[in-house]
Order: sequence, then structure tokens, then C-alpha cells
Amino acid sequence: MNDKDLDGPPERMASAMPSLAQARETSESHPAELNRILRSASWRIIDIRPAHSFRNGHYDDSIHLPGDTWRRCPYLLPPRRRRICVLAGTEDQARAVANALGQSGWAHVCHAVVPESGGTRNAPSGSNLRTGRTDLSPASELADSPLRTGAPRTVLWEPAPWLAEIAGQLPKDGDALDLACGSGRDAVWLASLRRGMVYGVDILPDALLRARALRADARAVLAARSVGSDGPPEGVNRERAPHLTNVRFHQADLTSSGGTARWLAPSRWNVVLVFRYLDRALLPRIEASLRPGGHLVYQTFLVAQRERKGSPRSDNHLLKPRELETAFRSLEILRYEEGDDEEGNVFASLWARRPESASAPPSAP
Repeated sequence: MNDKDLDGPPERMASAMPSLAQARETSESHPAELNRILRSASWRIIDIRPAHSFRNGHYDDSIHLPGDTWRRCPYLLPPRRRRICVLAGTEDQARAVANALGQSGWAHVCHAVVPESGGTRNAPSGSNLRTGRTDLSPASELADSPLRTGAPRTVLWEPAPWLAEIAGQLPKDGDALDLACGSGRDAVWLASLRRGMVYGVDILPDALLRARALRADARAVLAARSVGSDGPPEGVNRERAPHLTNVRFHQADLTSSGGTARWLAPSRWNVVLVFRYLDRALLPRIEASLRPGGHLVYQTFLVAQRERKGSPRSDNHLLKPRELETAFRSLEILRYEEGDDEEGNVFASLWARRPESASAPPSAP
């Protein structure tokens, strides 16, 4: 239905999960520089060691994707513009995954080896940790870094940056809909900030399986943090954390009368999200589904995307300039932009609100 599952957006789940914010360029040519990678806010750390090794000792703000899990679960990875450091038990494993990530579009990848330390504890040793980039620059030793035991306490996936910029101004109560939700990142992230329910709908069963898996991963992270000394991260709705009980995923065909009747009923939603999806026949129904005062957050591709990236190819999935703004002109347009994002995609981005006193617009037949 969309390609949200492969290209993560550039803003972290910062206000809902522990975050590694943007920072400076980092060189791996010296032990102190590698130490900064594992402490730095600019690098995302993926630990691919076995579960017992990770539980016995891992670096803070790292996620655990053992073996080739990262291939099966790309929705858990950070956006391609982010810097990644891969930690593994052997040089061959670390280098193979780092090179594969580089070939898959991540431009900045380094790798580090955490050798077996003997005994029952397989904790990383700062004096033995070595690193190299995917360009095979010389390895260097790492100064000591603090370790954690137990489950991961962070996520590396991110919501759409357009949503991240606006979310703090959206209603916290009432129901929200994520239309064509894909792997569910936006729905789960928004749910962590709200008291009201968030429903993600998609026609693809595989997308919904990924969304539920991502929700489970986020629940585990919030649970690990809630029982620790840190408590729930700043911004998380503490009434819901750590269980994320307010986000659910459903399969729906919105081109059918039953699908539209259930999910786009008039005056149904306080918030509607639509990202990387376009069905022009649904635009009037989307508008009509907003409650008075309800918010619409919409972002999808312009025709220039086809020239830039080659897809989507069909005009049915590409907006003309200003088309999105015109389609929702009866709403109060709070913000509208057209242009490139940091990964070279060309978007039309809209944030609008249905006036409190407005009557429901006529929906499409």
C-alpha cells in the first residue's frame, strides 16, 4: 500500500522513547573517537550478538537485532540518513552486516567487535573492542564505556518528521486514525503521547504483522524503562506506559463500501494521519470524517518524486503542485509546504483543522 516500511523518516521517537539526537561528525581513527561513537548522540548502535551476550552487558542506547534479524525487521532500523555502529562477536559478522547496511542505502556505517570474554559473562570489554568502517579503515581500541544489563531500553525507528513537528499541538484526547499505516511507526509513536485511542488501518496483512511486532517492541522498551531508575521517558503518557494499550491495528479495504463506512464515517475522528498514500476518491471522505475541531496531518508524494526517485510511477499516486492544499481548502490550513526532505523525497505536506462551527462536507458517493 505504501513504502513506509523501508524508508524511515528522519526524526527519532524523541519525545516518547530514549533518544539519540543529532550531533557532530565523528571519526573512527582513534580510540577516543570510537568511544564517542558509543556515547555520541549522532550514532545509532545495533548489537547483533546472541541474546545471552546482550543481556549480560550492552552499551546504553543500543538495540538488539541478533543475527540477520535486521533483514527480517527493517521497520526497527533508523532512517538511512542516520549513522549506524554495528556491534558483533566476530570481525566477520560485524563487517558483513555493516557492509550489507551500506549496500542497502545507509551512507555512514561503522562496525565494532565485542570478543568472547570467557566464563559465563559475555560482557563487552572496553580494552578489547575494536572498530572499522565499511571502507575497512584500520581498527582501533575503545576506551571503557558504561554497560547495561537486561533488555533494550531504546528504539531506533522514528516517526515521520512532519508528524514529529506537529504532534505536540494535536489533541491528546479522542480517537485518532492512521490511514494506510504500514509498519505502524506513526501510530505507535502518536499513541505514546496521547490519552485517546489510535487506530492504524491497512489493507496488507504483512504490514499489520509488522505494525503489531513494532508495537510489542515499543512496549518492551517502555516496560524496561518503567521498572528501572529512569522511569517512563519524558513525553510519554504515563497513564498508558508501559503497555501502549491505546493503539490497535486492523485490516481494511477502504475502496469498499464497508471499509469506508466503518473507518471514514462522518465526524468520527479527532485526528487523522495519512502518510505516503493517495487515493483521490477518499479525500472528501477523509475530510468528512473529521470531527469539528479535528486535525488532519497529511504528507505524500508530488509528481517530481517520479523524476527524482523513479517511483511511485502512476499518476494516481502522485500529487500535482498545490493539489493537496486545494483538496482541503474548506478546512483551516494551519501549515502547508511542498519540497524535498533530507532523503531526497519530494512531498506535499499539510496540517489542517476542521472549523468548530463547520457542518460536515458532502462525502463522495
